[in-house]
Amino acid sequence: MAMMILLCKITNMNTIQAQLANQQYVDPDMVITALNFWYTNHDEIRSPIPDYMKEPLSDRAIRKFLEWTQKLNDQAKKEINDEILLERFEEILFAEAKELAQSEDEKITIQYPFLMRVGDRVSKDDMESIIVKREIEKDGDSQLLVVTFKNTLTNNEWTTSFELP
Repeated sequence: MAMMILLCKITNMNTIQAQLANQQYVDPDMVITALNFWYTNHDEIRSPIPDYMKEPLSDRAIRKFLEWTQKLNDQAKKEINDEILLERFEEILFAEAKELAQSEDEKITIQYPFLMRVGDRVSKDDMESIIVKREIEKDGDSQLLVVTFKNTLTNNEWTTSFELP
């Protein structure tokens, strides 16, 4: 019940309950738990989903997920466990979030939710810098995240890049 109360604050719970009530295959608590996890911050894990996106994203992701489950035949439903269902729901959630993103930086955050973000501070040897820009660039078959930092004392900018998984 606490999870449902939390989700009520960030989205239209009636819509979610109605969508999930009209089927018997997916456990509604699994969907609500996944939404709550990705919509809130937890210790070292920050939500990659902006507030403005949460309500339309919930509706779109649940609708597409339920459409996917309705296409499953009885044999597939027997073979697919809750872990696979959760993974598929999260895949749909993140794909829909990328479509709703309003900037390339939001898309980067959604695609790579555990990486550093614009505004994050990094310190090394008593020097502090803040991330001011992130871009994805192609290097042959690889993708690189190019991060631009600004030194908080000198305002000098510097960049670094690393290969994305």
